[in-house]
Amino acid sequence: MLWWQKLIIIVVISIFVVGCILGGLAIYTSVEAKEATTSVETTAVETTVEEATIETETSLVEETEETVIPEGVIPEPYESEGGLPTSESIWIFDVSPNEIEVLSGGPASINGVDLPGGANPDRGSVIIMLPADNKVISYKVTSLVPGANWHGSYKYGRVPTEADWQALRDDRIQAMFTEPNGSLGKGCKLVDVLVVKGNDVIFQKTYEK
Repeated sequence: MLWWQKLIIIVVISIFVVGCILGGLAIYTSVEAKEATTSVETTAVETTVEEATIETETSLVEETEETVIPEGVIPEPYESEGGLPTSESIWIFDVSPNEIEVLSGGPASINGVDLPGGANPDRGSVIIMLPADNKVISYKVTSLVPGANWHGSYKYGRVPTEADWQALRDDRIQAMFTEPNGSLGKGCKLVDVLVVKGNDVIFQKTYEK
């Protein structure tokens, strides 16, 4: 074999060896890149799941926790409705341990007490129903004029105190003194206030404008 033939064979073999080495490196690099990409994607998925779990837990906490209202501060009613009862003269209220229910209007009867209501002079009533015994209490108000009463429910996030119902009493008295309350729509001249707790009457007084 001539020397130049040997040289060609050596060059071809060298090119083949170098090609194999470079090909192996390329495959290795590609595998590593894929593994790194998979690792990043897995971490991203785990992070997303973890964040979603945290958000869900936070949402559940927010839904279960109630805002605690400072003592003597009147919260916005979470329920309010006028023009009740729509037909009958009876209305039943359920009061939870953390709330106060209020009914205002004209004549009414509850816990054996009759509030007269009426005209000449215009006379209204405010009934404040408190929780009792750390359970839901059902109150029944009778002798109502259909469609002439207002009801509000107030949540405190805790057991309401005397300062709470007193603040609510004063607020509702002023509301009854102003338009459009009263038979003439000019506000009541007299307002009978009754505060009940379970079967007990804990406060009763008539206020004059």
